[in-house]
Amino acid sequence: EILAFLDADADPPWKDCRFNGRHRGKHWGVRIDIAAGKLLEQTHAMPEVLRNVVRKMRTVDVLQAFYPNECNAIDYVKDRGAYLK
Repeated sequence: EILAFLDADADPPWKDCRFNGRHRGKHWGVRIDIAAGKLLEQTHAMPEVLRNVVRKMRTVDVLQAFYPNECNAIDYVKDRGAYLK
């Protein structure tokens, strides 16, 4: 279900990224400006398919208070020149 969602033309679209290596990525929730040390407004809300994962994670005792404010996906395909540092 998660892979089907990511591979569909779901918003936001995949974009080329260079943070921690070359790859394609998607991001949901608040944005983080690392250089400025600030959180920025979210541009894409976390999708239901990922919120379902979070709900399942919260069934584990140590994660009951886990409420993430952002998440991302990385499409790493070595044959296309992608790499991670």
